[in-house]
Amino acid sequence: MGLASATIKEMPFLVWLSFVCLLALPLSGQPKSSVPTAQPGTDLDGDTLPDAFEQELLERFQPRFFLSRNECADLPAEFAANEPEPRPLAANGVIYGQAFSVEGKGGPWIELHYFHLWARDCGRWGHPLDVEHVSALLATPEETTSSAASLTSTPVNEWRALYWYAAAHEDTVCDVSHGAHARALGAERHGAKVFVSRAKHASYLSRERCKFGCGGDECKDPKEMEVPRVINLGERGRPLNGAIFASSNRWPMAQKLGSDFTETVRQQLAAGSPKKIVAVNSGLPPVRATILAGEEILSGAGTGMRHTDGALQNGAEATDNALNTSHEATGNALKSGYRATESAVGRAFRATGRFLKGGKTSNARAESAGATEAAPNDASTAKP
Repeated sequence: MGLASATIKEMPFLVWLSFVCLLALPLSGQPKSSVPTAQPGTDLDGDTLPDAFEQELLERFQPRFFLSRNECADLPAEFAANEPEPRPLAANGVIYGQAFSVEGKGGPWIELHYFHLWARDCGRWGHPLDVEHVSALLATPEETTSSAASLTSTPVNEWRALYWYAAAHEDTVCDVSHGAHARALGAERHGAKVFVSRAKHASYLSRERCKFGCGGDECKDPKEMEVPRVINLGERGRPLNGAIFASSNRWPMAQKLGSDFTETVRQQLAAGSPKKIVAVNSGLPPVRATILAGEEILSGAGTGMRHTDGALQNGAEATDNALNTSHEATGNALKSGYRATESAVGRAFRATGRFLKGGKTSNARAESAGATEAAPNDASTAKP
């Protein structure tokens, strides 16, 4: 009786102890969070900038992205967190960001990257996975900060952009990457306007500059994209928010995590007109012009084939009289397509001949004249 009485008295304590033990065990049905909360002062990516400070800057200077209305890949994609290989989850317009300090004469500065990642390049010679980005170089108002460690002493709302950079076919013979003074773009205190070419997804700081690629770029009827959020992906080897897919060798993203504003690029932008867009890292103009001529050939041949196709389909669906009509239309379309292709081939060969002799095509002249292009004067329409 005495033992039973003691056991009854101890039951509340045993119940309490069991409850504490249950709390200490992991909940098997609860998913692990892949997004660490950025606490003040926390620097999980080890770049001396607190993660919360980086997020504030990324959100303040988030660019305004404009996509062609006939974009074949819909929107930039969000990728599965905590997976070593990039796996797109949804084409929802998510942008991935990066923030880090840059040392140099006149610095230090803070560099921001904005990646629009695509499940596929759906243009000519397309491929799965596509990494594109723009970046900004930020400075304090007086540029008096003496060390990277003291960068956070300046409030976020006092930082301003010095330059913007847009990667377009970066590190290829068609490289038309370019930059500009933030003031010229009306984007010192907020994000710049960025025009994304249809299907190939190259980034441009003006819609007009879209034509300077290798013939596959167009920015038709652009519409501003809604960005649901910016996800900070951290640094190379120190990812944030589960962005370990950034290091995959399935795409060239890891090599784009370094600075775009090298000493050479900063000198190019500083020496250029403060009112114009400046070409940096340019591919070889003669090579681009030759590829442009090749694009004309392919476009001419494609047009002829489409005309022929349409005529054949119309003929197959019609009566005897319609068959005769479609036969004539097919013949005319074949002749037109042949003439268009023959003319394009002739232009291409003549252009190539002039290049070999030291001359330039009209496209090359246009690019040469447009190597530095007036920045769009739309500061008044930019959103604050």
